[in-house]
Amino acid sequence: MSAGSSNEEHPYSFKDFFPTSVIEMFVKSSPWWLSVIMCFFVEPKNYCLIHVHGELTDVIYSRNGMCVFFGSFPIGTHTIKRNLAKKFKVAKDSVDSMISMYEHGTLDANHGHKIIEAIHEEQNTWSAELEKITIKSNEKKSIHTVISEHRHEPFFIQALKSLNNSKKLERLDIDDINKHVFYGTHVKNSRMTGLYSIAIHSIG
Repeated sequence: MSAGSSNEEHPYSFKDFFPTSVIEMFVKSSPWWLSVIMCFFVEPKNYCLIHVHGELTDVIYSRNGMCVFFGSFPIGTHTIKRNLAKKFKVAKDSVDSMISMYEHGTLDANHGHKIIEAIHEEQNTWSAELEKITIKSNEKKSIHTVISEHRHEPFFIQALKSLNNSKKLERLDIDDINKHVFYGTHVKNSRMTGLYSIAIHSIG
């Protein structure tokens, strides 16, 4: 399977190989994730997929390989970073560093307690919205959960663990994705490019 190819003079993006309408179909209708997940997690067939975008989070429940619930709420990675940037009056790049330090446990508890407190507030807000979706879905909490986020997965994984709503929690790692995708010359090696390629290939 290939994510695309290019010549050496003119690098191409993923969009150069698929019509915009096809890409939008997959991005906007998240059940395309079902075909992707089956490539990585054959068992169990019952799971909850949480995909964090920039400004929203998609939540998909699958039973026996079928999508039984799809919902979303308007909080994503950019939303959280923007809130923190506004609170501390800093640039978003600085917020990225703050979150990364928090994820790696390198924030000083004494001098960084306000940052840690603010991050916990954002995690709790995100978790509360996720809990509402879970209740709305009528699905059991103790289900296999898969999470996907571009840059700050540890942030969301910690928030998920605080809910204690999953027997098993896994992430879509770029190395696992790359086992299923061949990237042509000059085609960007990224998680989303690989996932789009897997999904489109699955309907071919």
